[in-house]
Order: sequence, then C-alpha cells, then structure tokens
Amino acid sequence: MCAAVEAAVKNPTGPADSNAGKMEDDMVTASFEAAQLFNDDGRPREFAPSAIARAMPGLLEQRKAREYCDVVFRAPDGGEIWAHRFVMCHKFSGCYTLFVVARESMTPEEKQGVWTRPIRAVINDLEGDMIELLVDFAYQTSLTFAVHGRITDIFPIRDHCLRSLKQNLEPENCVDTYHMAVSYGYDNLAREAFRYLLRNYDQVWKNSAQFEALTPEEMRAVLEDNRLHALSEVEDTFRSILKWISADGGARKMYLAKFLPLVRFVRCTVIDFEKVIISPEVQGDGDSLKVLNVIHQTLTRHSMAVGQVAGIDLSPKLWLTPRLPKDILFLFGGWTSGATNHMQTYNCRAEKWRFLGRQYTPPRAYHGVAVVNECIYVVGGFNGRECYHSVVCFDVPLARWTSKANMAYPRCYGYIYAMGGFTGELRTSTVERYDVKNDRWSMVASMMEERSDASAGAACGRIYIVGGYTGHGILDSVDCYDPSTDSWTRVITMSTPRSGAKVVVHKDTLYIIGGYNGRTRLASMEQLDVRRARFSELPSMPHEKSNFAATVLEGCIYTIGGFNGTTTVQTVEKYNIAERKWYPAPPMGNNCSASAACVVKDVADPG
Repeated sequence: MCAAVEAAVKNPTGPADSNAGKMEDDMVTASFEAAQLFNDDGRPREFAPSAIARAMPGLLEQRKAREYCDVVFRAPDGGEIWAHRFVMCHKFSGCYTLFVVARESMTPEEKQGVWTRPIRAVINDLEGDMIELLVDFAYQTSLTFAVHGRITDIFPIRDHCLRSLKQNLEPENCVDTYHMAVSYGYDNLAREAFRYLLRNYDQVWKNSAQFEALTPEEMRAVLEDNRLHALSEVEDTFRSILKWISADGGARKMYLAKFLPLVRFVRCTVIDFEKVIISPEVQGDGDSLKVLNVIHQTLTRHSMAVGQVAGIDLSPKLWLTPRLPKDILFLFGGWTSGATNHMQTYNCRAEKWRFLGRQYTPPRAYHGVAVVNECIYVVGGFNGRECYHSVVCFDVPLARWTSKANMAYPRCYGYIYAMGGFTGELRTSTVERYDVKNDRWSMVASMMEERSDASAGAACGRIYIVGGYTGHGILDSVDCYDPSTDSWTRVITMSTPRSGAKVVVHKDTLYIIGGYNGRTRLASMEQLDVRRARFSELPSMPHEKSNFAATVLEGCIYTIGGFNGTTTVQTVEKYNIAERKWYPAPPMGNNCSASAACVVKDVADPG
C-alpha cells in the first residue's frame, strides 16, 4: 500500500565525494514521507531472491564504496545513506516510486533508453539512524549488531509505520489495512481502520475494490454496527449488500435473507421499502420475502412478537434502531425571554433534539460560531445589557469550555472573521481575524460600509457578507473580501434589502434565506453562484422569519427558530438541496431567536 507521491524536483546539491560526483550532474532531488518508501504490498518482485542473495556480498562492498549507487537517502540532520535502487525495491515495494519520480524528470529522448536518473530522496520524518537500519535490512545484513542496543530501534520504526497507515486511511485502502492489521495483531490500527470503514461506508462500498473481500462475518459486523454511515439505508446499505453478494453469487446468495434485518428500515419511506421488495434479487429469494413480510408488519405494529423466519433469528429488531449520526448539529445561545446559555444537539438519524442544559459560559445572543478541529468557537454577542468582545471555545470530544483571546472591539453578530456588528453605541465596519493556533486577533481591511445584522459565508477562498443594517437603512449589497489581497469589492446587488437574513454555503454556492426588508419578514431564498456573480430564485421557506439559525447537514439546509415579526418561534424547516424542496423538521423545545448553529463533522462518540 504505497501512498500517493508528492515529490518536487529540485536542483541537486554538491557531490559528497568523487564517486558521488559522477552521478551528481544527473541527480534528481525529491521529498518523501518515510512510509511512502519503506512499505511492502506483498506482490512478487521482478528480481529473484536467490540472485539477490548471490550478488549481495559484492553489492555490500559497492555500497560501502558508494559505487554504482543510484539513490541517496538524506536524513533531517543532513546525513546521507547511499544504496542501490533495485535492492531497495526488492525489499520495499514503495521504493518503486524512486524510479517513477526519477523518470518523470527525464526528457522524452532520455526515456527511450534503459538508464534512469539517480535520485536523492529527502526524508524529514525519520531520523538518519532509522533510515540506515532499514537500508541495512534491505541488504539482508545480519541484525546481530542489535546486541549493542539497536534492537529497540525497530519498534519506533514499526510505530511510525502504523501511525502513517492510520493517517493515510482512505475509502480505497481501509479494508486492506484492516485485514493487514488483524493478521499481524495490530489491534489499535485494526480498530481505527474498522471505524474508518464504518464512518465512510457510503464511499467505501462504492469505490473500494477490497470491499467485496470482506468475509460474511465481517460484513455482518459492519451492518450490525450503529456507527455505520449511510445517507440512505436503501440506496447505500441495501445496495451494498447486493454488490457484496454479486461478487460470489453462488456462495453468498444465502446471506441476503440474513442481512436484510440489519438494514434500518425504520428510516425508509414506503416508496423506498417497495424498491427493496420489488428488486429482482429479493423477488427471486423466498426466504428474503418472508423476512421482509415480518419487518413490514413490525414497522406498522411495533408490539408484534418476533422470533424466527426460515431459520433466521430476527431478534434484536435492528431494523427499528436508527444508526448514530456521523455529523452533529449544535445550537447555542439565543434569545427567549432574555439571552440564554443553553445548548442543544440535533440527531438527524433519530430526528430528535437533545437538550444539554445551561453551559458554563455567560448567556449570549446575536453571536457567531465557527468550528475548527472539533472545537466550537463562540464569538461576541449580547446579553441584554452589554455587547461582548469575549471568545469562548467548546471542545466537543472533551465537553469542556475554555476562554480565548478577546477581540479588540466588543460586538455582537460576529464570525471567526468578526465583521461589523454593534458595539453598544454604533455599527462598525471593522474586521478582525482570529488565529486559532496562536489564540490571537488581528485587524484586517475594513468593510465598505458599517453594518450589523449581516450574515456571511466563505466560498472559493473568499468571504462574502450579505445585507445588514447600517443604523439608517437596510443594505441590499453583497460584498467580497479577498484574504490574499486584504481588500473588499462590491459583487452584486440583491433583489431586496435583507437584515437578519442567514447565509449558508454548500459546494461553493451561497444560499441567502429570509430576513427583514424594512417592512416585512421574508421567506424568500436566493442562490448566488459566486463564480458567475449570478442570482437565481429558489423555493421560499414555509414561514417568514428573520434572526434564525441556519446550517447545512447531510445535503439539507436547516433553518432553526427565529422571529416572525410578532414573536420568537421554535419551528425548524429543512431544505433538501438536491430535491429543491422544503420539509418540516422536529421543532426545538422552546421558542428562540438570535441563536447560532454549526455542524461538527465525524464526531468520535456521537452517542
């Protein structure tokens, strides 16, 4: 399993000695991670082991004299370890990359020959003595020198490789990594690879050639696990079962009836359930039809006793159990009868809100939130008496609040780029940027106009701010900030002024929703293609409102609470972006406006 190569061809440095000088003029220099090179996929080599063994004594002497060496490994301290590429490739399949990168730097004329340029491989994530140990191993040098204390050096190398395998998990390689980890007893890596498989299942079953290599026992374990991430139980979970069975239809056909009870049909519509029943695979299997008949009856009569059908144990009734969500919607603060410090989460699998109660941070409304590395940053806001310039952070995995550096100006309605807002005395055009790593705020270019009650989003590497209230009137403008030039430009004018609207971004497209135009609350929604600076109308919300929270979760825009012109509301609407259609969603437990919502992705323990 060789990771993708990210190598930059550079000018070679000066020769190390006379022999090195012979190859320096043609040498290519490229950077690699250690795990890219020193790994093995188990495939047969072009070089016969016996031939390598016979040639090894002479090769060892040549290596010591730096003769005919065509690869130099440069360590972080500048030390260099010389070797022959074909020897390294015999032991580590990842070293074939050394040939690939070298040939990419050659001219078409040079590629006609059999000669390949020598290469200097710069490795910055493994110490020189570790690299030398691996090269010695490739030359089949006896490890008797380990009595001098070097045997323990093997373990850091192993740990480094395991960490690299974990960091480079992808839908295409996670099944193979899981099998390797299980076979060698690397339990931690096996758990991480299995979790990755579950949390990215919608991509794994479609894109991984290794998916069909799962054993029946492994497939059952995957389908039983509540952490499995499938946007659709029919289009993902059920279809994946059919794909797995089709890889060996004769031996696996019997598992269709056994795996159907593991599909969470409780989330399926009648139309989706009918798709399963009428599928040719189900229609051609009597046991599967019997199982689906029982499932259908329990979905309509939950108290029905369940035992066995066609020799298949149907308990527990997993088809009635929603899976755990991969991504969680968080809602913090807002205004009810006053500012609050309540926090709620929304589970889109169970379609339920969970009230987490008061938090250990001051109440606030009209604030901004941003998510960085599973931490929610709450910026600015208003408590009913004063505007905040404070910033607090909620660490989701630790469920812990901490204070961060204050902004230079108190304001409400702020963002991670805190733009405009109200200081308690006046609207402002100032913009501050927060450096998460260094916990520090700095001023950047001010906006073109003072405003509060605006909304903003980031798309295509730029920040767009929409509408707002100047203290004298409501804006209809969309302005853009380019961090690379630290400058603002006017992009386009909306069809109507909007204050208290909400902007959300999905796939570099801005969705501008609701708000107040100076006369009435709005339900209208516009879509802005930022590349073309072009608006298009979209279906309106079911209800007019402003000052609501909004965010995108699994391809749907959620609009939460808000103010309808008379009172705060608890209603929640869901807009399916692909279907271009609004649906009602479960309401919050209380009326609330001026709250802030965000989504934390791939939560480790969503329970």
